[in-house]
Amino acid sequence: MTPLHLAARNGNIQITRLILEHGANVDLASKEGGTAISYAVKRGHIELVKMLIYEYKVDLSMPCLDGTNLLVPAAMSGQCDLMSLLLDHGVQPTIVGKYRYNLLHAAVSARSSDMLQMLLKQFPEIDLRAENKRGETPLHLAAHRGSLEAFLVERGADISTKDSDGDSALLAAARDGHLPVINYLINEGANIHHTDNSNKGLLICLLDEGHFAAADALLQRGLEVNIVSEDGATPLLVAAAMNCTRVASRLLDMGADYKHRQN
Repeated sequence: MTPLHLAARNGNIQITRLILEHGANVDLASKEGGTAISYAVKRGHIELVKMLIYEYKVDLSMPCLDGTNLLVPAAMSGQCDLMSLLLDHGVQPTIVGKYRYNLLHAAVSARSSDMLQMLLKQFPEIDLRAENKRGETPLHLAAHRGSLEAFLVERGADISTKDSDGDSALLAAARDGHLPVINYLINEGANIHHTDNSNKGLLICLLDEGHFAAADALLQRGLEVNIVSEDGATPLLVAAAMNCTRVASRLLDMGADYKHRQN
């Protein structure tokens, strides 16, 4: 990075202006591929971005660090005003980048419901089922973060899509113990018996990550208590390994096989 890039990243208008007044190229890319405006947008420094646009006529078509254009980091900033500024200056979501994030992935990452609503209104044709490099849809990311973005499902997001690990949105929510999201997805028709690529289902995913209260609460949903994962684990084996007495007791009452041996 050059001093210009650092000043822009820090949102320091004065230093950025001083460096540019001394002849620095406003569009100079760092070794990593970032420019002054991409660093400023990523950090949400809207006043500095305005200065670069209005006073220095910065090139808004320059790619960002990951090969996307400026709208993706703008969405990640969660700042609707910044997004509107770039859209008003003709930046369009035509580049996805090496991680294959679309704008909805970015907005979900920012936990910004306002940004999501804005994007869905601005781009009604945007693909809610787009998958990033890991096969995750925006709904997967929302589930991981515990964001109950019901309107994603209402607009057509597919609750059954699997990522590269075989996780559905339901399993994504389970790995982080987000019980309200889990219940919402189940009520919307998510398959409670879905398993990942290692044949780990909802119960094992919850117990593996220490989400015992959620596992206990979901046992009443009719989950399979004797499912065996690829490595030979069962919910009872995991509960015993994690010292979770309450869930182990419930599993035994529901017919869990205490004679099963792990491979």
